[in-house]
Amino acid sequence: MSGDGDVIHGLFAAFANRDVEAALRLVTEDVEYWPKIIMLLMGREEPYRGHEGIRAYSDDLASLFEYVELEVQSVRAVAGGAAAFCVSRGKPVGGDSYEAPVTVMYRLRDGLVLYARSDASLDEPE
Repeated sequence: MSGDGDVIHGLFAAFANRDVEAALRLVTEDVEYWPKIIMLLMGREEPYRGHEGIRAYSDDLASLFEYVELEVQSVRAVAGGAAAFCVSRGKPVGGDSYEAPVTVMYRLRDGLVLYARSDASLDEPE
């Protein structure tokens, strides 16, 4: 995979490795990120914005999870955007390991992530 798909895979890897500096190299300075579940767990109503927002997201992720990773199953890229279909696996601090589907929608500008919004659920599958 090349181009936008590489950026998305790199961003997932950076967060899984808790390497915020690598993540910052893959997002615009005015990035806007809406990670639904993390925002819910942290009581946030506003997205994470800019590089400071990505740093705050990384800190929030580390405070909530012993580990978390996203296995990218498929990326559908079009000019200026992409959708990643993933499986999230992790272990919340003091909780049990989990596995859940996640979809992340992206807008990209000049080869960097400008906007991302994840859709996931804390509900058990039926």
